[in-house]
Order: sequence, then C-alpha cells, then structure tokens
Amino acid sequence: DNDYTGITGPGGVGADNSNLLWLRADLIDGLSDGDNVSTWVDTSGNNNDAVQSFSANQPTYQTNEINGKPSVRFDDGNDYFRSLFEISSQNMTVYTVFNIAAATDGPLWQTNMVNESGFFPRYTDNIQYLNYGAGWLQKASEFNVGTWYIGTALYGTGSTKLYQDGDSIHYFAGNTVTIDSFQIGARLSGNNYYGGDIAEIIFYNYDLNDAERIIVDNYLAAKYDHTITNDKYAYEATHSYDVAGIGREDASNVHTTAMSAKMLKISNASDLSDGDYLLIG
Repeated sequence: DNDYTGITGPGGVGADNSNLLWLRADLIDGLSDGDNVSTWVDTSGNNNDAVQSFSANQPTYQTNEINGKPSVRFDDGNDYFRSLFEISSQNMTVYTVFNIAAATDGPLWQTNMVNESGFFPRYTDNIQYLNYGAGWLQKASEFNVGTWYIGTALYGTGSTKLYQDGDSIHYFAGNTVTIDSFQIGARLSGNNYYGGDIAEIIFYNYDLNDAERIIVDNYLAAKYDHTITNDKYAYEATHSYDVAGIGREDASNVHTTAMSAKMLKISNASDLSDGDYLLIG
C-alpha cells in the first residue's frame, strides 16, 4: 500500500508530497468563454501554476465542454505552458482529461523539453506515441478526434503503460524516460503544438498501484460523467463531486485510507477482499 504518499489528492490518493500537479479547468476563476488563460492555478498545494505571460501563446477558456464543465483550449498553432516544475523521478503517473480537435504534431505534455519526449495521442500520421526513453510506444491511434478521453501514462520501474479510460492499451517492459521540466501543449524544440481541449491534468511522482489507479479513474469518471473500465461507482447522477475511496485488487495493490474534499475520511479498512472498493462522493 502506498498510503504514506497521502490521502487528500484526487480520489483521496496522494497529497502534496506525491501529487505534484493538479490542474482543474473547473477551478479557473474570473474568466468568460473565449478568454485567454494566462495562469492555470495548481491545486495540488505545490504552487506549480501553469503560467504563460505572452498573450499570443495563451490558450483559451471554454465553458460547458464536458458534463457542463469548462476546458482549456490549445489552438495547434502556438499555445503552451512550459517549465511548470522539475521532475525528480522516472517513476510517475500522469492523467489527462482531453479531447483532440485534429491530428496534431504537438504533445499533450512532455517530461523534458526535447523532441524525444512526451505523449502524442494522435500525431499527423494518425499514430499514437508515448515516449519511454529508449523509444516510443507507437501504434495506430485509439484516440479519435472530437472525443473526450481519460488518458493515463504510468511509468514504473522497468515498465511503461498507457491507459485509455481505464483500459490498458499499450505496454513496454522498460522505462528510461528522460526527465527535466514538465510542459504542456508544445514540443518547443520542434515548434510543434497540441490542438484540442484539456479539462484536467494530474501528476504523481510515483507509479500508482492498480487500486489507486482505479480509484482516480473513478474520481474522474464520476466528475465528467465518463464511461470507464472498472467503474466502481454508481452515483454519478446525484453525488459526482470529489469522489474518493479505498479499495483492493490484491495483496500488492491496495489503498486503505482516503479523504474526500479534505472533510470526510475513510480509514482502517481491514476487511477488504480482492476486488472490493468503497467510494464516497
């Protein structure tokens, strides 16, 4: 169990010592539809805000894009946020709730500001690419234009995994990914930019275990009324806000303490069997 990494992050998984970035479009204040986004405030507690000082390179705020919630739109021309924070470990988990507007030569995000880095859900050749250091996970893209997805890249010790809506869609037995400064929306070394919307980005500085990953999947699925594999929560229509939970896949993949909205806590869950989850919202 990785409960030592915290219980107050998304889904009750992680805290500011492990959840290094949490960007939520629904918490952007003071903007109207179409306004430029100069600062996307980080709610992880680490103040890793996404800041773009140049108006020509600022994405825009879009209202009512996914389940009544807003998004941040990148124009595939010159919008980006760079140097949000320094990545310190090759083990990490990155969630992105996104919708691509067209096949694009720019990444959703990069772990280093070089060409050989990042996640390209649908490149201009209609291939999906996720860099693992020594090469790319690549195949015909399973990410369609105009469709919302929860994409999860999980970098572990000796493994790189890509999930779409909770379903494992690509795997490589290796991880030598290059790390430096995290950036969103551009591969500046190649002058390539992402085109599409992003509703939420979550970054953990470790590879979530299966139970933790499924719980965060369910937090996002409930919030955005989005269909996922391993849906453990049935109250999206009435209680979709700040879903958090505990659960167990097996003895090596458990999460036994969680807090929702830093108010309601579940703990000391000693009677969980394999496949059991308890989620609140």
